[in-house]
Amino acid sequence: MSDPWMIDPHVHLWDPRNNPRLVTPLVKLLGSAPRVMNFAAKYAFPKEAIRFFRTPEHATKNYLPADFDADCGHHPVAGLVYVEASWEEKGPLGPVGETRWVESLRASGRGRVEAIVAHADLSLGRDVRPVLQAHLDASPRVRGIRDMLAWHASRDVMDFNAQPGRSASPAWRAGFECLSEFGLSFDAFCYDTQLGEIAALARAYPEQPIMLCHMGGPVGIGGPYGDVGQTPRERSNVLARWRDGMERVAACPNVQLKLSGLAMPICGFDFGGRASPPGTAEVVDAFAPLLEFAIDTFGVDRCSFASNFPVEKASLSYAQMVDVFQEVVATRSQSDRRALFRDNAARFYRIDP
Repeated sequence: MSDPWMIDPHVHLWDPRNNPRLVTPLVKLLGSAPRVMNFAAKYAFPKEAIRFFRTPEHATKNYLPADFDADCGHHPVAGLVYVEASWEEKGPLGPVGETRWVESLRASGRGRVEAIVAHADLSLGRDVRPVLQAHLDASPRVRGIRDMLAWHASRDVMDFNAQPGRSASPAWRAGFECLSEFGLSFDAFCYDTQLGEIAALARAYPEQPIMLCHMGGPVGIGGPYGDVGQTPRERSNVLARWRDGMERVAACPNVQLKLSGLAMPICGFDFGGRASPPGTAEVVDAFAPLLEFAIDTFGVDRCSFASNFPVEKASLSYAQMVDVFQEVVATRSQSDRRALFRDNAARFYRIDP
């Protein structure tokens, strides 16, 4: 496979001192004393948020193109897709500030933003149209929208959406219908308990391109996470539910899948909670059955490896994560590997290879 061979289709960037983020007030107050700041964050923010990110460190530190470039290590990366990251600017047009900021970065090399997945509140219904247009006016690289749907019945799991079943509401669907008018895809972040909801959405709008993020968010599939997956039987139930949900979503040809998220603490593998990092072989053993099932279920041409950095940095280094991905698909053809690491993401997000 010729270099550079990888497009990373799920990366977040932030400057918490200067961007309107949840952590911005704390960073402005205590940023000169990072140890104190991160200690205070454990008490200032909800427990489920601290559990989700494992450590506040990666949310309170800058993560900019140069940081991503440094994290890539020995892996040749051609560029990234920026995915919205809970920009806190108020008002319906507030999220457009995030797009303007990303466009202003103008990075090159491995940290170059090739495409942007912006945020818009689709529950605005038809009134979301000016927001979508403003995003496109702010950057020619906007390709899609993410309006997070993740909600879980467990109080130990962080919600990114205030209510279950949001995507079925008439107002939200009216906003969702506007995406096709502007030629925009939709990035879906949900938990495994919501995969039926995503399948229903995809069936209702079979012409709308949808990217399912983070392997469908299987909470507790690899070990206990809060009160989820506490026993082997419970984890077996999570696995069965996740497999069934993934098959239902994969039956919708307009949905593609990001092979990401397994190193997030919610999945329960707890690689970041150890005194020393796990070996690559151990991570491969843990992730391979899930990744292989996902690839076989969706098909090679509908899957893309993604890092979800820096969120997953709390568990694995970038270099080790990509090493794991490479090992899992080492026996597949060169064309399959190229599809999984670059071509599928380039096609979905309309990036010139």
